[in-house]
Amino acid sequence: MKPKYLAVPLVTAFLAITGCIDNNYDLSDIDTTTEVKVNNLTLPINLDAITLNDIIDTDDSQIKIITLDGKEIYAVTQNGEFEAEDIEIPGFTATAQKINPVESVFKLNSADVIPAAKYSTRAGSIKINAKYNLKSSPIQNIDYTASSLDKSLISIDYMTCDPMVIKFSLSTTGTGSNTTMRFNKIVLNFIKGLSLKSLPSNYTYDPVTGQLTIVNLNFKENKAEIILTAVGADMIKAGCKIENHILNFRSSINLKEAELEMTTEMTEGSSVSSEIKFAINTDVEPLVAKSFNGQVQYNLEGNGLSIDPVMLNDLPDFLNDDQTNILLSNPQIYISVSNPVAENNLSFQTGMTLTAVRDNEDKTFSLDNNGKINIGVNNGSGPYNFVLSPAMPDNPLTDYANGLKHVAFSGLSEVLSGNGLPSEIKIDLINPELPLQSAINFPLNTKLPALKGTYDFLAPLALERNSKIVYTDTEDGWGDEDLAKLTVNTLEITADVTSMIPLGATVTIVPLYKNNFDDENEEAKPIAGVKGEAMLPANAKDYPLSITIKGEIKRLDGIKISAIAEPGSTEALGPKQTIILKNVRATVSGSYTTDF
Repeated sequence: MKPKYLAVPLVTAFLAITGCIDNNYDLSDIDTTTEVKVNNLTLPINLDAITLNDIIDTDDSQIKIITLDGKEIYAVTQNGEFEAEDIEIPGFTATAQKINPVESVFKLNSADVIPAAKYSTRAGSIKINAKYNLKSSPIQNIDYTASSLDKSLISIDYMTCDPMVIKFSLSTTGTGSNTTMRFNKIVLNFIKGLSLKSLPSNYTYDPVTGQLTIVNLNFKENKAEIILTAVGADMIKAGCKIENHILNFRSSINLKEAELEMTTEMTEGSSVSSEIKFAINTDVEPLVAKSFNGQVQYNLEGNGLSIDPVMLNDLPDFLNDDQTNILLSNPQIYISVSNPVAENNLSFQTGMTLTAVRDNEDKTFSLDNNGKINIGVNNGSGPYNFVLSPAMPDNPLTDYANGLKHVAFSGLSEVLSGNGLPSEIKIDLINPELPLQSAINFPLNTKLPALKGTYDFLAPLALERNSKIVYTDTEDGWGDEDLAKLTVNTLEITADVTSMIPLGATVTIVPLYKNNFDDENEEAKPIAGVKGEAMLPANAKDYPLSITIKGEIKRLDGIKISAIAEPGSTEALGPKQTIILKNVRATVSGSYTTDF
């Protein structure tokens, strides 16, 4: 037989012993009438040091050998990338209802009617200056509306827009060709909060009150016109509201006061008109939003946010028993992520769950207190590094060490726990979003870089107490007709064991028998009531190990080995950890009977 290495080092030693049996023995010289007795025959056995690398096969397995803090260890590992779709909030256009014209009458201030000159311009005529005052004109309402705003736009404090022209005009008729007019001063109650572009020097605008004051405004062809260009607005001052994704912006405009001066050539004896009537027209262009300051809440989307599950369907044999229960000591998930909108003062957050998938049930683990991973703005566009683990690791991965923040994830220790290991572990980002917060100068209708990041799932095989690895294996097919004549009554194995492995093990060996060695379909069965058991502590040093199998063993076809390994510390398993068996002795008692 060839030795077969098992998951528990102690078992390997036992099987190595069986590997010393030579099936090419010759029994032809035994007398037919003699029963050969074997009493306490002791066989010394030499074994080389065994490492975990001899026992654990990591080929095609999710368990890999990694170097952490200068040591090679076994760990469940996976890494990859994730990326959301480009960040974009659609723009919008607010249109205004048609503004109806109004009329306003300027009253003559008779005290201000004075000759313009001491002389007549022509025979029988004279130039006269007359001043007219207005205290208030009718109000014109301005109503802007934009429907179907993107749901991520919660409120707007300030907004920039494409240049938006606002025209306000006063026109009159019947003053005659010999008349000129100008406003010495005109004060308007105007839209509040506007950012106006290139105001003439004789214009003054107060965005807090909305008051626009103009001095020396001339007429042309009986019409005075005010043309303003707005490139933004303080929407709070302007009274803008967003409800049910509809923007309503209501304001008004009217003349608060004005002084009109008219110079006209009149015939002697005629009188100046006591009032002048003006038609007032206001026209505003649509408001095309470009960027905003305000509250935003934006959900990240995209298939790129899906993280590949950790597949556990190709584990080494020693972890595949359905009674195995593993509690990991401080497993870690590392995340490094960018923040493409840090300059807009926006942060991100996401929850995370891990789900252990089994045939009978799935079990989901969340961050402590349903916490969040918060990607801030203090480091600009990033990267921002996080480790999710029960405790902050003493030696974090180098690639993530800069500015590393710890996020408590106690349940990560239990993700492999249960009756047998799960077939896979799903990793999900939960509600990745820009939570409700205030944005600064956020551009609309513009694709911004996507949030993207990398991750490393690292679960060293360092086990907490109450973990249990259950391993069973069968070595059979030993039997032949000669071996059928052998009866073993006692088999005792002793050794001095030194182990670097942080696992203790209770090992049970049960011999197997078979009625017909030539029948390949017959399974070898345990011999009832016959077994041996031994306990090997973790990190043993020259530990005197002894295991004895007593009872009648006939038609021996192999052995069944069961091992229950439990951690003696939270040290991680590593491929260079060794177990050394010295002074190994196998003592056998029994008999061999045959008919020649």
